[in-house]
Amino acid sequence: MQYFVITGFSVASRKGGDRNRHRSSISRAVDLRPVDEPLHAHLEAGDLRAAGTWLVERFADQVLGLCRAMVRDPNMAEDLTQEVFGRAFAALAGFRGESSARTWLLAIARNRCIDHLRSTQRDPWRDDDGSEPDEHPDDAPLAPDLLARQREVQSALEGLAEGERALVVLRYRHGLDYRELALVFGLREGTVRMRLSRALGRMRGRLVAARRSLGAPPPARRPAQPEPVAQRPPVPPAPAPAPPRAAPPPPPRAAAPMSRSLGAGPPPAPGGAPAPDPLGLVLARLDPGLPGGLQRRLLAAAGAL
Repeated sequence: MQYFVITGFSVASRKGGDRNRHRSSISRAVDLRPVDEPLHAHLEAGDLRAAGTWLVERFADQVLGLCRAMVRDPNMAEDLTQEVFGRAFAALAGFRGESSARTWLLAIARNRCIDHLRSTQRDPWRDDDGSEPDEHPDDAPLAPDLLARQREVQSALEGLAEGERALVVLRYRHGLDYRELALVFGLREGTVRMRLSRALGRMRGRLVAARRSLGAPPPARRPAQPEPVAQRPPVPPAPAPAPPRAAPPPPPRAAAPMSRSLGAGPPPAPGGAPAPDPLGLVLARLDPGLPGGLQRRLLAAAGAL
């Protein structure tokens, strides 16, 4: 994780005179991902149009994904997405970088969705029993066998409360870590973990029930932190370069190449972001994506800045 000292700033609008005028003052050090650097460069240059276009191209699908998860109505989700970007564009000139652009946009989207749900008398956290946040968090992933049928996964996801579904989508489809989710939803990280745990538990229960209805036995539950290649077959694996009974281990200089050949990936992302997960792959296949018409409307709005 990298830390930068961000300068607060304000950018004059076109109607306010010179677009390149920039007033800066040192503010506190905040967590800024390198991905936000183009946004700050556009704003430093006074180019609101480029900044708005960058936001649309980078985050429109995530904002729409959150709105879809929370309101259950695709058309309303598109309308809310347009409202979210409209509000973001209106405040863009004064964006000071106290949070990342992603959490800033998604927090606007979350608030707008909550307003919509309240207007329809719907509770985004129904069935919450109010227990302590860290009472029973469980990050055990859903077994791949349970995710084989996309229709059942979609049904299990739709059975969640609006807020739970949004947490699952943002965590496993779009890769937000616990800290980002806590900022977006205005919750403690422990509460985020608990609610994600319950959401996965409810999905697991529905998927197991669907599996049993087809006459298949429930799969064994996977550990919370599975081994990278932990299949443990009852019989010896396929022939390897060295026989199983070879006494001496490979020399130290060969250890590094071997670990790479086994597919050892990069270290985990900062803040506990999830490694590629079978649920995330299924959610990616279920995601209808960003409609072209909505993208064109958002880009047109950014172009009018």
